[in-house]
Amino acid sequence: SAGPITMMTVAGLSGFITLALEILYTRLFSLVFHNSTYTFGNVVAVFLLSLALGSAIVARLVRRVRAETILFWCGVFGAITCCVTLALFVNVTRLGYYTAGDSFVEHLLRGFAMVLGFIVVPVTVCGMIFPATWQVLSDREATGRVIGTLAMGNAIGAALGSLSASFILLPTIGLWGGFLTASVLLIAVSILAWPRRQRYPSVAALTIGVLCIAMTAVAMPSWSMLGRDADEVFMTRRESAYGWIDVTRSKESDAWYIRQNLHYRLGGTGGDAMRERRQARLPMLLHPDPQEVLFLGMGTGVTAAGAIHHQETERIEIVELIADVTAAARELGHRNDHVLDNDRVHVTTDDARHFLLGTEQRFDVIVSDLFVPWESQTGYLYTREHYVAAAEHLNDDGLFCLWLPVYQMGQREFTMIADTFATVFPETSLWWGKLDPSKPIIGLVGAMRPIEIDDSALAARLERLNRLPGGNDPQVAKLDDLRIAAIGDWPIQNAELLNLDEHPRVEFWTPQSLMAGKLLRGAWFAKFYDDVLAKLPTSDISVDSGSFLGDAAEVQGGRQTQRFLLFGQ
Repeated sequence: SAGPITMMTVAGLSGFITLALEILYTRLFSLVFHNSTYTFGNVVAVFLLSLALGSAIVARLVRRVRAETILFWCGVFGAITCCVTLALFVNVTRLGYYTAGDSFVEHLLRGFAMVLGFIVVPVTVCGMIFPATWQVLSDREATGRVIGTLAMGNAIGAALGSLSASFILLPTIGLWGGFLTASVLLIAVSILAWPRRQRYPSVAALTIGVLCIAMTAVAMPSWSMLGRDADEVFMTRRESAYGWIDVTRSKESDAWYIRQNLHYRLGGTGGDAMRERRQARLPMLLHPDPQEVLFLGMGTGVTAAGAIHHQETERIEIVELIADVTAAARELGHRNDHVLDNDRVHVTTDDARHFLLGTEQRFDVIVSDLFVPWESQTGYLYTREHYVAAAEHLNDDGLFCLWLPVYQMGQREFTMIADTFATVFPETSLWWGKLDPSKPIIGLVGAMRPIEIDDSALAARLERLNRLPGGNDPQVAKLDDLRIAAIGDWPIQNAELLNLDEHPRVEFWTPQSLMAGKLLRGAWFAKFYDDVLAKLPTSDISVDSGSFLGDAAEVQGGRQTQRFLLFGQ
């Protein structure tokens, strides 16, 4: 029979494998799901149910089968099922984006069934290993001491497994290599618990397990080719704890892109490049002298590149969560004006909220990039607490610009985000980033006091920018273009329903709007424009001669122009 040290080792391996697999499966399903809190919840729920099922099976099976034999076959069967179910997942989904279900509830249930179908067997088998180690030693030593010692080893292994999967396995050998490592460790469990009385069946079983791992390893390189956009040429890939970071290039043009987990494009250098630069240019033009600018989020680096054309800007701080995105943006240096090599630019790898809470720096303009609102944890970039932190790091006449992917949220989410924003910034105005009914982009510009513009100085800045290579933006080339970009001031509609750290409603509501087909695009956006945006009060922006946006007739004419550009009417 196996001794205490052997069982302690098996218990530690059990914890390591189980928690590593939870990280790996979460990453695996992020390649096909929309990565909301709901989809991550599905993975965790199935994991816990499977572990409970494994314990229940051991409780019944141990009455008829030796515990060492259970451990051996769990190791072999776990390795085989890990490989087989992984291959099935890849070949069934082809790593395509999962959109099944006609409603949010149906989508959630079918997603749960999908997760259950692919991971219940291997995780249940892994869940049998730890309770089986108890039984091996419980007949020879005091039960309490056995359980306490093995639980300690299992917990240490679990902690090491989660850390290793996130910070060692994924960045070094990647997602597929992580699954191979877990399978090999399961074979190690079988070897440690080898039933010496069943030599030949045991050798045959181990051989099958090893062959299964080898066949999976041979097939894995071809899996990395799946899920790619057929209209793009794959250039490079970086593996990280946050997923695959790919650099691709369009087949039809010279546009380059950065993608995360296949389906999330973090910007591009083609037709979107001008709009991305505008995300820096517009809020910086609204400030009289933006010397210090902060960008929350990098993407391709094109947005931050829009700041280097402003000669008055002395310091440009960029905060990016994923180091591999920064490396990918550097790879696109020939398309983003080599912004990361500019002497005025400093890049910090950090969470945007953590950076604001930890820094003592203050800025004239803070620009928050586009973030997918339904992704897990992203909703905290739309909370009141985050806006307060941003406001505390603005200079007296500073501006905070929050860019919203309007087409990725419903009307109730947009309204709640704007209401939350306006509770922090008494001067909240809306500006067009992209006049497109299918993919509208709007910026919320917040200030503590009314914006004042020196129209002659602003006209001179625009003229200077237009003369610079890459500095010209046809949609923001003169003062009248800025007037067309103005939508209006946002009045708080419901101060009782806000997006807070304690109640991150955006993160939970946007997946519902997504699956219900109520995102603000097409007909839904047209109705929102007529019912809400077209009726907003005029932004209170002053110039020496009066209102920057002109009188009521000029404002009405501007909104008619906006509607024509949006809908052709």
